[in-house]
Amino acid sequence: MRKTFLVFILLVFVLPSLNAQIEGIPKDSIAVYLSQTWKEKARFLNRQQIAIFGDPMVYEFKMNNSFVKKYDDKTMKGNWSYDSDKKVIQLRIANKTDFYVVSLNKKELLLSADLPEGPDKGSAILVLLHRNE
Repeated sequence: MRKTFLVFILLVFVLPSLNAQIEGIPKDSIAVYLSQTWKEKARFLNRQQIAIFGDPMVYEFKMNNSFVKKYDDKTMKGNWSYDSDKKVIQLRIANKTDFYVVSLNKKELLLSADLPEGPDKGSAILVLLHRNE
């Protein structure tokens, strides 16, 4: 229960400024921050935490702008790129956008399925991942 509360508090502070959270990281350092193995910690739909069934998602990001996503006994390879206009990292699998990294720090990253603006900002599918050490 305490972890859920802490995640909720994190989202309350993160959601209002989703597009600004990668802004503080120099462009040439994004690959360094991102190039880790990240494991799903929580999942949200319309700002409500939902249960994670099965194994959590795992992303392994590489310095060469590629990544591997492991989910539901599947392994998918993709590429990531930083969009400096929107201040997000776009994840693409098979030439389709899979997610956007909208918040990134040394310990956690937040994925969003889309980038809605206005009052719907932050109300999509969100996935919080933590660095797997």
